[in-house]
Amino acid sequence: MIKEKLNEIAGVLYKGNTAKGISMISEVLGELQEAAVSMKEDDREDFLNNALAPALEAMETRDGTLLADIITYEIMERVDA
Repeated sequence: MIKEKLNEIAGVLYKGNTAKGISMISEVLGELQEAAVSMKEDDREDFLNNALAPALEAMETRDGTLLADIITYEIMERVDA
């Protein structure tokens, strides 16, 4: 379910609607937190440093394409279906 939501968000971002994509992320924050908590410590640290931190930076700079790439290639690969 979370991967479907993330895929939808990435699609919105790739279409150039950065503001909407960023606002949609709030819908999955709880699930991302649950995913991080369920990971082994090393995996969780990698997830936070190499997926979530860059995603936050992309949101801060309003770089929708980079955020979509991070969601697609970093976050979705690390969360369970």
